[in-house]
This record gives sequence, C-alpha cells and structure tokens, in this order.
Amino acid sequence: MIPVENADVARRICRVFVRSLELNLDPDDPSFPVDLGSVAGMDSLAMIEFVAGLEEEFHFEIEPDRFNIEFLGDLQALSEYVAEHI
Repeated sequence: MIPVENADVARRICRVFVRSLELNLDPDDPSFPVDLGSVAGMDSLAMIEFVAGLEEEFHFEIEPDRFNIEFLGDLQALSEYVAEHI
C-alpha cells in the first residue's frame, strides 16, 4: 500500500519503477507493494535504469551512496528522500 505521507511522490516513484523495469503492473493500484524489491528482482543494470528514471522524473541527482537495493526497494524511505530533495 502506498504510504500516505508523500503519496504523490510515492505514486510517481511507482510509475517510474514500472516503466524503467518494463513491468506489467498497474502503478496506480492502491495495493501496489511498498517493498519494491519484492515486486521484481533488481540487478545492477535495473537499479541504474530505475535511478536514471527517478532523476529524470524529479530533476535531481540521487547520491551514489543511495545506490543499494535496500534503499531503492523501500518505497517509504525512497519517497521521503525524494520529497526532501525536490
């Protein structure tokens, strides 16, 4: 379920996630999982594509120390981080 705080940011992140990993999911489904890592396996290439999509969508660079599956797979933490930087 999408976090209530930063819901718009979280929804946009879900859309970028689905688009960048070319998943056959509805990112606007209210029951979209908050554990993005459980939706699809992210290898290093998928992670880079996801980060590039996020940077393009939100117009800022994600710090390199954030390039890890634990952070990028946690929709709540990622939404909070993005909201703080836009």
